[in-house]
Amino acid sequence: MARRGWALVGAVAIVVGTGVASAPAVVASAPHAAKPTSVSLDTSDPVVKSSTNQALHVALEASNNPSTPANDAINVVLSKGIEDEGETHIWTFPISSSVLHVGSTGAGTLEVPAKDIAPFGDVSLTFKPVGKIASKSCQGKVTSETVNVSVSGVFFFDSKSTGKKKWGTVGSKRQFTFSATNFVTWLFSSAASENCVSSSSLCTGSLSWQAQAGAVSFDGTKTDSTSTGLVRASRAVKLSKPKGATRNDTSVGQTTLPTLTGDDGVSTAPTLTVSGNGTGVIGTAMITGSAPTSDFSAPCGKGQTELTKFFTGIYTNGTPALSVAEQIYGALTLKGTNVEGTVDETNG
Repeated sequence: MARRGWALVGAVAIVVGTGVASAPAVVASAPHAAKPTSVSLDTSDPVVKSSTNQALHVALEASNNPSTPANDAINVVLSKGIEDEGETHIWTFPISSSVLHVGSTGAGTLEVPAKDIAPFGDVSLTFKPVGKIASKSCQGKVTSETVNVSVSGVFFFDSKSTGKKKWGTVGSKRQFTFSATNFVTWLFSSAASENCVSSSSLCTGSLSWQAQAGAVSFDGTKTDSTSTGLVRASRAVKLSKPKGATRNDTSVGQTTLPTLTGDDGVSTAPTLTVSGNGTGVIGTAMITGSAPTSDFSAPCGKGQTELTKFFTGIYTNGTPALSVAEQIYGALTLKGTNVEGTVDETNG
C-alpha cells in the first residue's frame, strides 16, 4: 500500500508544562558555534514484539529546553500499521532538565527517575556518537546540528492496556538496544532562519476538514492524486499519575472520497459529507455551513495562483455515527451538539 497521509512515528512535538522549577539544562558546549536553544534525543526501533505478541513500532524522544524548562519532557511512542491505516499512542512525561545529559560530541545519558515515569516503566539509557556532526545553516548562520548515536540500556514500558488485543509491555529491564537510526539534535536561535523558508509551493488540489468535541478531534483530507480519503482521529487523556503525564491516542483510517456540495460560495449552503469505508472507519458525518464561503488566493508554482474556499459549519453525525476504530482504549467518535467544523477546498 502506498505510504501517504500523516506520519505515525517520527518527530513528535508533544510537550507539557509542569510549572515546577528546574535546574539549568545540561547542553552541549564546544565545538558548537553557539549556545543551543534546545537539545534532543530521538530513538526508534522498526518492530518490537510486545509481551502479548503484538508487532509494535517503538520510539523514545527526550528534550531539554534551557529557555523554557517547563517544556522538558520525554515521549514514549507505540504504534502499529502504516500512515493510511494505523494506530499510535504517545505518553508524555515531564522531566527535570538534569534527566537528559548531552555532551558536546553527542555522547550522553538519559536517566529517568522512577517518580517521573512510574507506574509505566523504567528508562536508563546511554548513547554514543556514530560518525561526525552534520550542520544546517541559513544565511551563513548555523540553525541546527545533528549526529547519529547508538542507544542501549534499560528500556521497559507497560502500555497498561486491556482487552483481547492489549499491547502489553515492550523492552527489557536488563538490556535493550534501539536498532534503527537514532540521533541527537542541537537547535540554535537564528532570526535569519525565517528568511530561508520558501514562500512558494507546488500548485495542488485538495479538500480538508476538521472538527473537535472536547478532548476528541477529527481531521480529514483528500488530494487530486488519491482515490480515497483519510481521516485522523485523536484523543487527549490526562493520566492520574505520574504528575503532569498525558497520553495522546491517534488512529488513521480510510474513507470514501469526501463530497462537497453547494460550494458556489454565493447562494447555497455548502455541505461536506464523509463516509467510512468499513475497514476501521464506519458511519457518516456532515459539516454544513452558510453561504457565502470565504475565498482567498495565494501564489503557487511558477507564477501561478491557487484559490481556496473556506467555511465554518456545524458537524453532525449520521446513522451510524462516523467512528474510527482502535485496538486499545476504544474507538473515537465526536459526540455532542453544536460541534463546530471547518472545511478548506483548494483548486491549484
